[in-house]
Amino acid sequence: YYPFLGFRVDESPSDEALLYGRFADAGPDSEAGDVLSTVSAVFTTLMSNPEHADGRAHWLATMRPVLEELDRRGLTWGWVNAHAIESGKVGKNTLSESAGKFGAILVANVTAIAPSTLDSLNTLSAQGAKVILAGETPVRQLGYHNAQAGDAGVAELVDLLRRHGVPHYPLQADLLVAQLYSEIQPTLQYSQPSDSQEMQGIRQYRRILGEGEMLYFFANQSKDPQRLALDLATEGTQKLWWFDALDGRAWPAVLDDGAVELQLDGFASRFLISGRPLPDRLGTHAANGYLFSLSGQATRLADWRVEWNGVARRVDTLLDWREIPELKHESGPVTYRHKYIIDGHSATNLRYLLNLGLVHGSAKVKVNGKLVGQVSLPPFICDISPYLKTGANEIEVIVRAPLRNEFVGKGLADDAHYAHMKGYAEQTIAAGLIGPVSIAVISKQ
Repeated sequence: YYPFLGFRVDESPSDEALLYGRFADAGPDSEAGDVLSTVSAVFTTLMSNPEHADGRAHWLATMRPVLEELDRRGLTWGWVNAHAIESGKVGKNTLSESAGKFGAILVANVTAIAPSTLDSLNTLSAQGAKVILAGETPVRQLGYHNAQAGDAGVAELVDLLRRHGVPHYPLQADLLVAQLYSEIQPTLQYSQPSDSQEMQGIRQYRRILGEGEMLYFFANQSKDPQRLALDLATEGTQKLWWFDALDGRAWPAVLDDGAVELQLDGFASRFLISGRPLPDRLGTHAANGYLFSLSGQATRLADWRVEWNGVARRVDTLLDWREIPELKHESGPVTYRHKYIIDGHSATNLRYLLNLGLVHGSAKVKVNGKLVGQVSLPPFICDISPYLKTGANEIEVIVRAPLRNEFVGKGLADDAHYAHMKGYAEQTIAAGLIGPVSIAVISKQ
């Protein structure tokens, strides 16, 4: 539960549901926007100005450790507001418009709330919905009209929640989320919490497909690979498979003592479907990202020749273009060349998967002068096996970056068309091939 609607800030950040959670039918529809589309900028403001006086920003800051811990532990979560609770969009553990379900409503560190919202929460609790209080509890109404009577009504309704058996826990992220686990008892659990720094763990979404059929979506929000062991309930696990939306491939999941392993490259994502048979039309071919993770080890490529605008330079360490004075305001193309040697290459039983690591922009891959393809979304992995030969092979990665930095450079060079971009001189964005670039060699399936 979040205790306010619109939250205006100077900038307009993107509405990133993966990072900040949402229920499709449980938020406000006002043009002013809501906390979902502003929380990122609020956190940025807090980081740059710890003395920020806005109470809403303070509330979001106190909730951040809880949200991070929910992600680390693999609990699907979303925001819900007073309008959704009072209008019937939130029922007994159900979301009426989407037919979705939820395990509990967490009301954390909320000191001011409308009596009508508390009344609705009491109704839901009496019907069997799980309502949980944490941290500070409501002590006053919103606004000043008839404040004394309103505040007394809030206290009475909070007391009624307690008499309904609503628990109250300290706002200590790890202990609170452990209690939520025991209250909700999810069908899928992480054997170990995922790493989560700056809201960048593995985010999980869970959806019910049908009776005994579940869909889980996992998204790695960090640039580093992450590995998880997922413990599932036994029901439906005889029909268990992965789906990679980027490759369009599906393949059976391997269970080991009721657990299945998930490894995701930086910013990669994958679906796990339980209880529904794998459709024949999808086949059983695993995605390149999954096969790369199975390889166990990969050879990192060093010694690159970097070329742009007639300039060439040899490097062992791949850098953000902002760290290279000549490339700070470039958009490309910039070509990276590497000589890869194969001894006794056998095209019949080996596959070579090229992983570019992290790319800020779009990368076109060529091997021995032939176009392999273009990769613009993570994971930046492609199969280069058909283009290789025994001996020396030339791998080319041609990168184009977003135009922002180039526009800033033109503004700083007094190009009248880009004069307005001078103000962004200290706000350039990451660009180029960051890597690490590596090749995994695996047996053909």
